[in-house]
Amino acid sequence: MSRLSQYWWLILIITTIFYSCSLKQQIQIEKEPLTINKVAVKPTAFNPKKGEKVEISYFLSKKAYITIKVFDPDCGLIKTIIDKKLENKGINKHYWDGKDMDGNVVPNQAYFFTIEAKDKAGNIVVYDPTIFSGGDEEDIVDINIDEEAGTVSFRLPKPAWVLGRVGIKGGPLLKTLIDWEPRPAGENIIFWDGYDESKVVKVTDLPGYSMMITTMAFPENSVIIFGNKDIDYLTYKTQIAKGREKKEKRLRKIQENTSISKHYKLSRVFDHAPKFSVSILGEEGRKNNIPIIGDQCLVRVELLKNKEFITGQRFEIAFYLDYQLYAEEEEGYTPYNWKWDTRGIPSGRHVLTVNVVTLGDQVGAQSLIFIRK
Repeated sequence: MSRLSQYWWLILIITTIFYSCSLKQQIQIEKEPLTINKVAVKPTAFNPKKGEKVEISYFLSKKAYITIKVFDPDCGLIKTIIDKKLENKGINKHYWDGKDMDGNVVPNQAYFFTIEAKDKAGNIVVYDPTIFSGGDEEDIVDINIDEEAGTVSFRLPKPAWVLGRVGIKGGPLLKTLIDWEPRPAGENIIFWDGYDESKVVKVTDLPGYSMMITTMAFPENSVIIFGNKDIDYLTYKTQIAKGREKKEKRLRKIQENTSISKHYKLSRVFDHAPKFSVSILGEEGRKNNIPIIGDQCLVRVELLKNKEFITGQRFEIAFYLDYQLYAEEEEGYTPYNWKWDTRGIPSGRHVLTVNVVTLGDQVGAQSLIFIRK
């Protein structure tokens, strides 16, 4: 065999080995499972009104087509950040400016992301944090009330929606301090002047008052939008985002020893303490603008804010006289008129507190001072 022939044979052998190795490597790549790992967002709270953005990063095990979507806490689609874009193996990053599909800055709330990956073989994996996280309910035990500064402070181990309420042990709720607002991890402060919802009773002067702060965890890697004073979440959902696409429903995997709040499945639009007014009809005069009542009167309870959404619903309505349960209606509707026979009430100054409880266990409170003739 000539030297030239030997040379060509050597090239053929090397080429065959090279392509064989490449084919094996390609087969290995094809067999490698498609995964999405190390998902992270930073920062966890930002202000789009100041031009701030959030970074979404994740590790892709192999090249795949990626779709990233942003959802509100009621699983309504806010925006598709990328749609079926081919991304390389490794760390990938994308950004969200806090605006929806129409270019509107979204209202202050907590929002989460889903990431869907599809490889060339047609395999699909989805990162959906609602499958394995969110809704865990915990009570905050360590609460610091500073009456002089007018603050209530507490520490959150992780970002969460927060419900803070003040009431009398064994008696009425007197005020909702914070109504399932999204709050970041770390030290948090609520400003409170010490008064009840109606601003007629100094709660901190009452014996036996207590404060309850409950948290409900976000889905993993949620981000908090703040700083938008132009529109609230209720207005946005009922006017701008009405009828938008909802997130695909996926089975939730509940871990052992996980306490999921019953509020988690409720809408952030409707799940709030009801706002209402309490008035006495048939008063017999006033003293220092305090109504004076005789042997009988009518107490009227009427919803105020958002009544277009909850009028017609049943409520439990409880009446407390001087912080003791006096009467209740388990299936009341508003407006509700309660005919009150007051002949058993001693003469003098008293406090009437009304609690309206929704089917979702939200409690509204109003108090008024009256004088029994």
